[in-house]
Amino acid sequence: RVHRAEPNSPELRELYERADLFVMPTRAECFGQVAVEALASGLPVIVGKVGGTGDIVDDGATGWRIQPDAPSLHAALEHALSARECLPLMGARGRAVAEERFDGHRNDTLLINLMIELVEQNISSRSTNLTNEVLQMTSSSQKRLRCIMHTAAACR
Repeated sequence: RVHRAEPNSPELRELYERADLFVMPTRAECFGQVAVEALASGLPVIVGKVGGTGDIVDDGATGWRIQPDAPSLHAALEHALSARECLPLMGARGRAVAEERFDGHRNDTLLINLMIELVEQNISSRSTNLTNEVLQMTSSSQKRLRCIMHTAAACR
């Protein structure tokens, strides 16, 4: 059955809650945001072995990556049906993977901290005073990043 729902809508969340499995056997996918959403909702997934799905789905643990063709889809659905009692555990693993790898706030913080570290390394080779100024910034990561980027631009 095909359902249509807006991203992050109550209807979509309800569909995820009612489902046992998420299936998207696409032949082209850059990243697979909907697969991440399904994992975050606690669903195991069946996805095409294309694009970034290898970074999202742990084959056999959080779902299945398949060749995007009818025989592969049929086999994966049969496997999921025969192992239906394992789907909740796979869904729980998928939820944990989504939280670990794809949490936006966590990843933003890691990225900003990495950028700060790289800029600090660059600045420290140019001026101890600038590094001390940057290190004294104790407010949010965004304020720290803006200060560092402004300081780094002035040093060029």
